Amino acid sequence: MKSILIAAVALPLSVSGAFAQNLSVVDQFGYWNEQVTAQSGANTSVTFQDGWHNDAATLQVGENTSVTTQVGAFNNSLTEQYGANFSATVQAGAAGHISDTRQVGGGNASMTVQTD
Repeated sequence: MKSILIAAVALPLSVSGAFAQNLSVVDQFGYWNEQVTAQSGANTSVTFQDGWHNDAATLQVGENTSVTTQVGAFNNSLTEQYGANFSATVQAGAAGHISDTRQVGGGNASMTVQTD
């Protein structure tokens, strides 16, 4: 009886662990904002967009962390990470900022800040 109970408790814990490796948080306010996240491994992605026509894409393979904040209009951000890296992108204003961050390997860190 005890082995059945232990198996019944262990199975949901092992199954839930298999699905809890990647985390993506997206907050969007405004109009016509677009965001895409693709993750494989154990990654964390946080995207915040406030304004109009902001586009963000985050592609992560490995154990990466990415934070993207865009406020204003016509901002575009692409973050690609392969390995174990950290990236932060902040774009503010209506000038149509473009950020393209690509990291391959381990221990890379990137901080991009663009304002009008």
